[in-house]
Amino acid sequence: MDEGSYSCIFLLLESGNHKTEVSLNLLVPPVTSLKNESVVLGSEEVLLATCTAAAARPPGEVRWVTGNAKVRVTTNSTRHDNDTTTTKSSLFGVPTRDLDGQLIQCVVSSVALDTDKFQPFFLQLFFSPSNVSIIESSDDSLLCISEARPEPTFNWTRSGLALPLSGVRAEGAQLKFLSRSLDLKGLYHCEVSNLYGRQSAQVFVHVLSVSPPSLVIGWILFGLLLLIVVAFTCYRFGFLKRFTEKTYFQRVPTTESTPKEESRQAGVL
Repeated sequence: MDEGSYSCIFLLLESGNHKTEVSLNLLVPPVTSLKNESVVLGSEEVLLATCTAAAARPPGEVRWVTGNAKVRVTTNSTRHDNDTTTTKSSLFGVPTRDLDGQLIQCVVSSVALDTDKFQPFFLQLFFSPSNVSIIESSDDSLLCISEARPEPTFNWTRSGLALPLSGVRAEGAQLKFLSRSLDLKGLYHCEVSNLYGRQSAQVFVHVLSVSPPSLVIGWILFGLLLLIVVAFTCYRFGFLKRFTEKTYFQRVPTTESTPKEESRQAGVL
């Protein structure tokens, strides 16, 4: 390499020779990289991420910004034949839910860099499906919900019977009922699974038969028609007229006169 001490000699006529020593130091900026591991939720300490400042001269400095996360850091350096150094820093921690979603930053510093290099990432933990439940999302569909990472797959079945292809349609987490047929009732299961495990939930579906709108309208029209026929029959045979006359000519009872009123009436007469 060209690194070393260099001499500059120059001659002045009156003062003679002059010599100046110049030191040349070569700076090599680090090649930075960050690798975050696929971490599964658990209770034992595991490797979370590794940050590297490779082939630097002088050696680069690696540090972590972790906020309130409870982690542990180890750092080691390897010197190469070309006088460069690779510094590797590892981040360890117990993968609990408190760590999930935490912002972590790897920071690399070096005199060969104009500014520090920041490499941020969000710590994501992977876990099997949990808290599986089935809710009614609308009048004609069920929704299976769960917490899982990565995204799970959903499988709908009906206990003891095949899933009726013509009556329901499964679309991922949703089970949609296409009709209100009574043969759709039964115990339905939703199984949620990913690479790390599976869990299921079940719900019993009661189906109430509902008359179609056309049938309801038909009954209303039939009732109106029946009322018109009854009214016409009464009018045709005079039932309505007789009832009206009887009501009109019926004697209305009067109140009894008081003794004073009878005396006045007798005086007038």
